[in-house]
Amino acid sequence: FIKKNKQFSFSKKNITKNNLQIIDYCKKNFNKYDYIIVSVISPLEKTRKSWVRRRYGQQLRIKQALKGFYGPLRERTFRKYLLKALNSQDPKNILLKLLESRLEIILYRTGFFKSVFSARQFLLHSHVSICKKGNHNFEIITRSSYQIKPGDIISFNTKGLDKSGIELPSYLIALEERNHFLMVDLPSTTNVVFPFRVYLEEVLNWGRRY
Repeated sequence: FIKKNKQFSFSKKNITKNNLQIIDYCKKNFNKYDYIIVSVISPLEKTRKSWVRRRYGQQLRIKQALKGFYGPLRERTFRKYLLKALNSQDPKNILLKLLESRLEIILYRTGFFKSVFSARQFLLHSHVSICKKGNHNFEIITRSSYQIKPGDIISFNTKGLDKSGIELPSYLIALEERNHFLMVDLPSTTNVVFPFRVYLEEVLNWGRRY
């Protein structure tokens, strides 16, 4: 407690000179009391709070970098994928499977699109059809979040599209027809390549805490 007198001016600057921080005060009722409530914040607690803020900011930047790579992915959808991954026995592979199996990402991985945005635009114009495993008919799909499974065939007209130089991942195979791609395996940490370093454990830790 700090005792006030007539010459004491009520300002946060005067109080913080003694390394004290105001927790609760009321300007209206200040003159009715002889003491004001303050709290001493130890240097160790200040260091811990600043470390928590830095740690949160670091994990947030890593999460935003991963989310930004997948283009126009909503925060709600990304959190849903994180929740499914955290409730599984292999969170890293499940998270990558959910992200990489999206139809727009599969189109981008074929190497005919420069970005995920251009792949989504191509998809929304009804240029892509899917043949599910066990079927013989192709169905036009315009939903970018459609999950591709092993055995599904993706078909689209590659006329007028130029190769962007991206190598085809090992879980995709180009069939004899130029515009057919077969998914033979699930995406995982062993067969997915990023153009930057990805810390999946930090992303999962962010999902556990926030």
